[in-house]
Parts: sequence; C-alpha cells; structure tokens
Amino acid sequence: MIRLTSALSNYPLWVNPDHITTTGTGWCLGRERTHVYLVVDTDREQDPYFVAESPAEVARKVLEWKLAMERFRTALLTDKKEIAMAEYLHLKQLAGLEGEA
Repeated sequence: MIRLTSALSNYPLWVNPDHITTTGTGWCLGRERTHVYLVVDTDREQDPYFVAESPAEVARKVLEWKLAMERFRTALLTDKKEIAMAEYLHLKQLAGLEGEA
C-alpha cells in the first residue's frame, strides 16, 4: 500500500498501487486537484478519489513501491535476509507506517 492524502479531508488514504488505473487532474471544491481512479468493483465505472499529491508524485510512489516490492521478493527467494529487511523497512516508509512496530 502507498499512503496518499485525501484532498477533501486532508486525512491519509492507503491505496493498493495495483488498483490505480489512471491519474490526472480535475476540479474539486473549486480548485484543480489530482484524482486517481481505482479498480474496486470491475462491474461499474469508478468515481475518482481526489488526493493532495500531484499526478507525478502518485506515479513516483507507485513505481517506487513496485520496485521495492520486487527487490523484497527477490531477496526473500535468494535468502538475503539483510536486503529483505531493508526493503521491508522501505515498504513500510512508503506506506506511511515507518513508526509502527
């Protein structure tokens, strides 16, 4: 999961990067804001989630998450525990959980 910030409430919003289908800008509360479309229910068209991050920042977070997850999986499969732990901590940071036990 990556942590984004809701543009409507300014609260954290945790999103599975694999469920983001598109990102762009649109109008929300009289201002142009970033929106992300998520695959939640494939039987209907989804409403956008408006977030405070720019489309480029959302794309960067998604790419960073996917690369870190791939490095984590590879380290686990090759029994490289130190690398796996470093990537695990990086994934927690991306999810906004770095202070969690």
